Amino acid sequence: MDFVNKSKTVTIIGMGDFGRALAKRLLSFGYSVTFGCLNPNSHKISPLDPLFSQTLITSTKSAIRANEVVFLCISVVHFQHFAEKYKAALSRKIVVDVSNRVKDFYVKNSNAEFLQSLLPDAIVVKAFNVVSAYVMEGNSVQNSRVVPVASNHSLARQAIIDLGNEAGFRPYDAGMLSNSGSIELNSTRMFAKWKVPVVTAAAVYALWWLFVAYVDFIRKVNFTWEQVFLRVANKPLCMTAITLLALTYLPGCLAAMYHLVNDTKYHKFPKWLDSWLAARRQIGLVAFALTSMHVYISTLLLRPTYFPSWFNCSVIAPGLDGSDTWMNWKGELSCLTGLLGMLAMCVLAVITIPGVTDSLNWAEWRFLQSKCGCLALLFSTGHAWVMGAPVWMNYTRWVDVLTSETFVSSFLPALVVVLRVIQSLPFIRHSLIRIRKGRIDDDPYLITITTETSQVARKTSVEMSNLTYTDQTTSLSEKLQQHPNRTQAQAVGSEDIQGPSPSSGDHSRVICTKDSRAQPKDILVCENASAAKSPMSQTVVKRTDDDVRVRVTNLGDREVTSPLITSGNESDSCEELVSRV
Repeated sequence: MDFVNKSKTVTIIGMGDFGRALAKRLLSFGYSVTFGCLNPNSHKISPLDPLFSQTLITSTKSAIRANEVVFLCISVVHFQHFAEKYKAALSRKIVVDVSNRVKDFYVKNSNAEFLQSLLPDAIVVKAFNVVSAYVMEGNSVQNSRVVPVASNHSLARQAIIDLGNEAGFRPYDAGMLSNSGSIELNSTRMFAKWKVPVVTAAAVYALWWLFVAYVDFIRKVNFTWEQVFLRVANKPLCMTAITLLALTYLPGCLAAMYHLVNDTKYHKFPKWLDSWLAARRQIGLVAFALTSMHVYISTLLLRPTYFPSWFNCSVIAPGLDGSDTWMNWKGELSCLTGLLGMLAMCVLAVITIPGVTDSLNWAEWRFLQSKCGCLALLFSTGHAWVMGAPVWMNYTRWVDVLTSETFVSSFLPALVVVLRVIQSLPFIRHSLIRIRKGRIDDDPYLITITTETSQVARKTSVEMSNLTYTDQTTSLSEKLQQHPNRTQAQAVGSEDIQGPSPSSGDHSRVICTKDSRAQPKDILVCENASAAKSPMSQTVVKRTDDDVRVRVTNLGDREVTSPLITSGNESDSCEELVSRV
């Protein structure tokens, strides 16, 4: 069936707020709309808006038969009754589900999958459930115009994407209908990605408040209780901001260390680290908001009475009642480092705006995120040290230094800065780049055979120095002519290919890989299964667009990645391979 809607006609079932808003939207972009309802004679909507003057209102069954695309603008509560009545009429139709979850109505997976189970002969598409009736009818540009489209039928999915583009939205392919559950949940959940960052910020602020109260009111009385609203509250505010900024970039350092320890990027991160990495954007934005509050409050309090160590005071002319004040080096340097840190955080906040993000390519966005983040950490830490270092040097006891707000709050940011510096050293950075590209300095040659059971033996690279593929007398071009279905890189998509257990008389596939950076070291050769003493449980070959990843499970779960040169004949047996070696 051709799902290209050349006639630009659609049917809308349901004449509620959303159905009317959708119809108005489509009519304004040249679509012809047919309304379907139970009592068509009781509905008169043309006087409400000139766009509805030529809208046809008919029975539900007639409206379904009129067009190939049917928008179902009814609640999920009525799906079963609707499907029982119009199941036959909806066969081979594209049914667009725009519903969201209902609290008192349980659906196992999603509304769209529930509807597909009720209408097995129809093609259900999940779309437009993230758009409100107000946005659907309005003309202002809003981020909520982004529309995910999910369906099990790619052509139907593309047809609704084209319709969304023509209607002024920003639809994108959300994949199969099984993804509609997350689409429906995300449209109704309140600040799902912000709960953990906000709670974390509140907890950190409370801890710093207790610390400041102990230092400035219990251990030593530095302030009066009349100053708790701004002067005292400003301290835990800035301490929380710099802590959250450090927590934004610390998981990246931990992830790099995890890669270095495992010497591969294919080991999955622990769940806590994975969640932490996903929440970095929200944590950083909360840190930016708290930093903005700290800068504003500090500006209000910026006077010698509150910051006496920042100012020099002297009477400059006789007969004047007041005195002229100016900042000393500590005050000016503190303000400079603080403002530079704030500027770097402003850049980081601006590039999180979707419109700005879309205008940057990957290299630009990555550069700003990494470099501005380092600068924000560096200047924020410097701001705290300029304020606190002159005081630390006057302390005679370590306990006084360890109870200094500037020292304690700058410890974690300084640690992150040190980790970033260490990981930027050439020999460490080279290893990280190599790992993140999926290459591992391991066996330069790897020959593996997918068999039910096999034995692994080692041969030195000297014995294999002239081996580029299993048949040394055949060139690569000749090999490709023999196997026209294979590309030079042997790329067959991103999928795991696991060889079946061969029956008696069958021969397994031989794959030969070579690393261009090969150094003299051992290579792996899988020998015949009949000589095996310790059978290998499984050999899996994962192919991607530009490399082949081989996983040998009985060798300590090693992962070896090398560019593929060519593939041997599928008829080559283990004995023939080893004899060539």
